[in-house]
Amino acid sequence: MVKIYLEVITQGNTYTSSCKIPERVATILENFAVGQDDYGVYTDVDISFEDIMGTANFYIVGAKYEETFEEETYKGSLYFETGGFLTDAIGDGVILNDKTSTYTGFLEEGTSVKLTLQVANVEELIYQNLRASYLNSQNDGNPFVEYSIAPDNIAGENGVGVFGGYQLTEKIIEIQY
Repeated sequence: MVKIYLEVITQGNTYTSSCKIPERVATILENFAVGQDDYGVYTDVDISFEDIMGTANFYIVGAKYEETFEEETYKGSLYFETGGFLTDAIGDGVILNDKTSTYTGFLEEGTSVKLTLQVANVEELIYQNLRASYLNSQNDGNPFVEYSIAPDNIAGENGVGVFGGYQLTEKIIEIQY
């Protein structure tokens, strides 16, 4: 694991921080179920990967798509059941997975969809910061929720923010209809 240091001097103030770059997930495995109903074509996507052994790991799972038909391209993101937040708290070296579903409408023959599956192994601080923001946005307007304060690691007078490391693994899959 590599450690990186940051020092910024601006208008007479000094701000410092450090981060560690975690290991990269070796392989992403996927399982697709494609079907059609009254609303169009749906695709269930199940992403899985093996946790990196020997350290506590914090993962963010994501996916984006590009649908192309008759020279028009539509782009978007897929949203996972866990919000994309996974850890190895249940066991070191276990297989972790997350699921999502998407509707693409009624696809014409000749339509291609490119899925980019992503798993980022992030520092705990990045995980906690992004998860707090996610949970706060999911509970917006709920009068019974106590909002989370996102952590930061910038030292210096009035320093706020996150300086963190991560490793991203991507897998691109092309689907022709």
